[in-house]
Amino acid sequence: MAQIHKKVSAKNALADLKNWLSEVIFQAQSAKTPIQILGSLEAEGLYFDHAWVLGINADFLPAGLNSPRFIPANIAAEHQIPHSNFELINADAAHTLSNLINLADEVICSYSKSDLQGEKHPSPLLEFDEKISPPASKQQVVELENIADEQGLRLENHQVSGGVNILKDQMACAFKGFVQRLNITNFDTPHIGLNRLQQGEIIHQILEQIYQQISTHAELQNYSENQLDNLLKTLTEQALKPYPHSGFITIELARVRQLLHQFLTLEKRREGFEVVETEQVLEANIAGLRFNIRLDRVDNVAGGRIIFDYKTGTLPSNPWCGAAIKEPQLPIYALKTAVDGVAFAQISAQKIGYIGLAKDQDLLPNKTKQQQSCEAWDEQLSLWQQRLEQASLDYQSGRAEVLPTKGACVFCKYSALCRIEFA
Repeated sequence: MAQIHKKVSAKNALADLKNWLSEVIFQAQSAKTPIQILGSLEAEGLYFDHAWVLGINADFLPAGLNSPRFIPANIAAEHQIPHSNFELINADAAHTLSNLINLADEVICSYSKSDLQGEKHPSPLLEFDEKISPPASKQQVVELENIADEQGLRLENHQVSGGVNILKDQMACAFKGFVQRLNITNFDTPHIGLNRLQQGEIIHQILEQIYQQISTHAELQNYSENQLDNLLKTLTEQALKPYPHSGFITIELARVRQLLHQFLTLEKRREGFEVVETEQVLEANIAGLRFNIRLDRVDNVAGGRIIFDYKTGTLPSNPWCGAAIKEPQLPIYALKTAVDGVAFAQISAQKIGYIGLAKDQDLLPNKTKQQQSCEAWDEQLSLWQQRLEQASLDYQSGRAEVLPTKGACVFCKYSALCRIEFA
């Protein structure tokens, strides 16, 4: 109820709950598979598309006589104690059978001819057709044809959306990259409050406004703790204003302010810098594949220029250097703009800090985590160019082998289409 109320009394909450429960007709919860196995008591009164009632044997319908031991027969009959006389048994069996055969428009009833205790008999309340006719089928020998499904058609339209993710997936697994052509609609998993994408967009929006007002390290240093808190409070409230007010939004306001305050405190400890670009949109062309990219932020520092990309989630180990580039956006930025280094500004509950790579390590903020397995800056730029262009050419040519790199399948959304089990 936090979605629609700030605060609800226990009395009102209980009244609402009783009201809702009185309006809901119980139906068994649907599972991922649309088949439910229920006992007769649980199934009676429900309705299904199709139903199969098993075990309609003589010991089930009608049930056996079960007279109470310490209650006289006339009293049991008078008070309608179940299974205490044959009239009640027959009436109960007829009622149960009526409920079962009305579970769906089409109901199949069956019985078992034997079990571990011996031979079984069908219920006398139903007539069963003992003849079973196998379905007629015409067999035809068809010569098997092998299809090379690791190669698709060449790409015709080279202007694409989501180009960074296309190249990222193509390097992680050729099939994963190829599936991007299918334009599959992604549905958000049901969630309470804001999802991860919305949370990330809010932080990006607030930081863009902050560095449009505070463009240099010196200006940031002049902000007192109270001034910084007031600025963050104002910008955070503006960013979250489009969302309906709820308890979750109140929590998000406090969470975002705390994270950004920690990040700006870390920014104050840097050497001098000047923010020269925020949220700049550029067009990239990687071996003929054209798409737009957005730079979060570009800083001028003593001796060079650094591109920053804000990350509000978990980063993979060694994101830039290796046979497959796990996070290609910053390498693409570095190839399309004249810069001397790249860095992730990680802003999450797990870590506030920087991960970077530069021509000179001194260009990066203090205590920036250095990437491993990387070459010198100019040589690394050349390697990025080669690997990104090869990924682009592979995508355009329709290369679609199922050859995932380590970790590529962990968050893959295309498991229903993938043939990895048969590769």
